[in-house]
Amino acid sequence: MYPIEIYLMIAVIDGGLSLFSLLEKGMGAYEDLFGISNIVNIVALIIADFLSVYLALVSVSGTATLNGIPMQDGGLMWIWMIVAVVQGVFILLELMEAYVEHLDNQENKGSLIS
Repeated sequence: MYPIEIYLMIAVIDGGLSLFSLLEKGMGAYEDLFGISNIVNIVALIIADFLSVYLALVSVSGTATLNGIPMQDGGLMWIWMIVAVVQGVFILLELMEAYVEHLDNQENKGSLIS
């Protein structure tokens, strides 16, 4: 068992990753390396989604403790599961956007006259 502060720290990291991935649209720094301009956003959301599921499981398992008393709350579990589903939808949207960008890049490369 670990103290509630670690649980809250993970929640802050989860929120920070989600906020970063939503605000940092079109960064493009890794486009040449991977061919996908929003790979950083996708990776950040995948990590945030994993952390949300982890926080949901911790909420009902009693792994985190508050003054030595295990924290078990089914309501928190459902809140984190809803957050995880929303993050999963954002991941799918980012993947679809990356695929459309990839198709556009392939189409533009094919139409250039060399």
